[in-house]
Amino acid sequence: MFEDLPMRTCLLGACAVLLLTGAPQARAQAGDVVPCRSETVAGSRYEITCELTRPSPSRLRFSVRLSGGHDDSSSVLEVRHSGVELACGPGSKVSSDGEYGDIELACIFDAPQADMAAPLRINVSLKASHVELERYSLTSP
Repeated sequence: MFEDLPMRTCLLGACAVLLLTGAPQARAQAGDVVPCRSETVAGSRYEITCELTRPSPSRLRFSVRLSGGHDDSSSVLEVRHSGVELACGPGSKVSSDGEYGDIELACIFDAPQADMAAPLRINVSLKASHVELERYSLTSP
């Protein structure tokens, strides 16, 4: 779905970021992709926000695809809800250091059980140095 959307190149850190603004709330079902929006922050950092309506799946997977990895590339992924970092479970890979080529980071986590009337907002911080952000997604595995 996101592969067909245009990419916007940024000057800082020679990175590319997919910008989705004003994304509507969505209800995720198994295999669905939830709309997200991103903001490029100084220092090769990205803040990504995904929002879905309740009820949401009990497990979610946020993944990011990076390209151009080489000996001095590094990346770290952190997933939060209401300012609290969520624990990434088995099958997750949340960092990369000195990895060559294409890199995929992912966090598989339990959806927070909060106010069922309020939308579920997931915030992701990505620090990606010396790599290009190709795409990202929040899905229900």
